[in-house]
Amino acid sequence: MRNYKHKNSLVQSILVLIVAAVAVSCSSSEVPEPEILDELFSIEAKKFRVSKTVYYNPEGEEVRTVTDTAFYDMDTLINGQVWYGQVGGTQVFRNGDDGFYTYLKPLDIIYLVYKYPATSEEYYATKSFQGASYQNDGPNPFNVTDYNMLVVSTKATADMKFTDQSYDGLIHYKKEEHTVSTNGFISPAEWFIKPGLGTVCFKAYFDEGFQNLQVYSETLLFL
Repeated sequence: MRNYKHKNSLVQSILVLIVAAVAVSCSSSEVPEPEILDELFSIEAKKFRVSKTVYYNPEGEEVRTVTDTAFYDMDTLINGQVWYGQVGGTQVFRNGDDGFYTYLKPLDIIYLVYKYPATSEEYYATKSFQGASYQNDGPNPFNVTDYNMLVVSTKATADMKFTDQSYDGLIHYKKEEHTVSTNGFISPAEWFIKPGLGTVCFKAYFDEGFQNLQVYSETLLFL
């Protein structure tokens, strides 16, 4: 997983959410999807994905656009289980029986990122990893923050802005509130994920009413 460090703690917090949302990918969108979709992410394929992310100011104006390629380029055996990640990364990932997990290596912490299979309107506990802070000498030097995630729907649809793609059968996850962290706060956000394919869209907001868009990230291409 990539760690993005910025002077603005709010932007850093949002970027970490994006990393969690987009650092996983699997099969190509230009070939038929597998008949049996029994995983949220087919990370064993270790494929790449290209995403475009737009950042907005509170007035709704675009302030920055980033196009990025996220991928897995290594696997490692931890406690008898295979985890996937990037060489030199702080986190690795794997599919478990009840969802998609990450392992934070410096703190030996495992937590559920996306619950799957899931039921609409259920909540589950997760965490956010915001990266090491050299200004934080307290008991939480890696800025790990707890919060609850809501499964909004398991049959969501979404039309993309930057491509002509339209997806159905999506799992829609939502972080409903601002969460105070040791590195500022983490904004309300939502994720749209296609089982067997990966994250197709991520959005973060300035407000808890999900009206004032702060970040919009979309998958342009699965490779």
